[in-house]
Amino acid sequence: MGRKRQGGYFFVWFKGDHEPRHIHVFDKNEKNLGRVRLDTYVYLEGGIPPAAVVAIIREFQQKGIV
Repeated sequence: MGRKRQGGYFFVWFKGDHEPRHIHVFDKNEKNLGRVRLDTYVYLEGGIPPAAVVAIIREFQQKGIV
């Protein structure tokens, strides 16, 4: 499991979690915003996350964090 706070968001991911690969996103008050797919950058529940969330996730991917 990994956890990281960045840009006013809290991200949680689990190694070996179910497909499709995704990351859980929470706001600064730890309200669940949804699970963002790592291949399409959309919520599994439907909808598009804020651009700031997508940028942070892409940064995590470039650094090999997720």
